[in-house]
Amino acid sequence: MAPEILLRKGYGLAADWWALGILIFEMLTGRTPFDDDDPYEVFEKVMNKKVHYPRNISTAAKTLLRGFLTKDPSRRLGMTHGGAERVKDMTFFDGLNFKELLFKKVHSPSKDHPQNLSPCSDTSASSDEDQRTITHFWK
Repeated sequence: MAPEILLRKGYGLAADWWALGILIFEMLTGRTPFDDDDPYEVFEKVMNKKVHYPRNISTAAKTLLRGFLTKDPSRRLGMTHGGAERVKDMTFFDGLNFKELLFKKVHSPSKDHPQNLSPCSDTSASSDEDQRTITHFWK
């Protein structure tokens, strides 16, 4: 949950940008940035902890995530000057044609086919090439 929701300041577009940042972080790392078994500790971490970015995440991904995971919703990427257009202009999305994405013409860079994956697939054995693709998959 976005910090502003935890503070009961309401839900708005900024919370959606936060959620997108959390989703991308989890897709790139396989974990949440504010992990804990105790929900109250998770809330505390969301409010007070800086996000730790693993070394294998590209600079472009870190820049994007830092923008989305800014605790102040008025300064969060997507909420500042330029809005969604600024998000789309981020280096992380270089090479992605958003119009083709809208019309579902963008193909996944993954070499795995969904029917070959189980919900518990072990991705730890992926190659360095696969990891680079996942870390900055639009290039």
